Amino acid sequence: MVDHLTLAGTETPHGRRLKALRFARGLSVRRLSREMRRVAADQRVTLPGDDSLRRMILAWEGGQRMPSLLYADLLCRLFDLTSPVEEILSTLDDRQWLRRERIQRRWTVPQVISRMRRVCAEAGVILPDNSSLTRSFAAWQTGTRNPSPFYAEVLRRVFGHPRPEDCIYPTDLRLLREVGL
Repeated sequence: MVDHLTLAGTETPHGRRLKALRFARGLSVRRLSREMRRVAADQRVTLPGDDSLRRMILAWEGGQRMPSLLYADLLCRLFDLTSPVEEILSTLDDRQWLRRERIQRRWTVPQVISRMRRVCAEAGVILPDNSSLTRSFAAWQTGTRNPSPFYAEVLRRVFGHPRPEDCIYPTDLRLLREVGL
């Protein structure tokens, strides 16, 4: 059995690889954070302050933390590596269209929920609290539960699909096709 407490603070293969990539390019942690900002700006992504970003890089290299999908994608772009986003997208099945849409746009769940709130506010509708909505969204994006017609319409607007059928879950679409609709 692995004792996770003893692993904290030890280098991981991912951390060693990041450090090796940084050294191979002759980058200091400060310079890497600047390069990450440049790549993030190209992607229209806002990063935390300089000190915070440098601490994150050191934590990734030291094995205390793993970069989130957003940061892993930025690092892959910076070092010309295959993005984890592409790998994840290739493993998703039809039921996970919502997760695919979110990942392709490189949006976090809070960003999607914020966009959902804006769409609803325009219509004068108030959504439930974040924890409830986050739980529902998690079920929708894994395909374990379909959103209600109301939420399907909100998501269609958030993701900019012009036709409602673009937002119907593929399993529902298959059923509609099977019955000739």
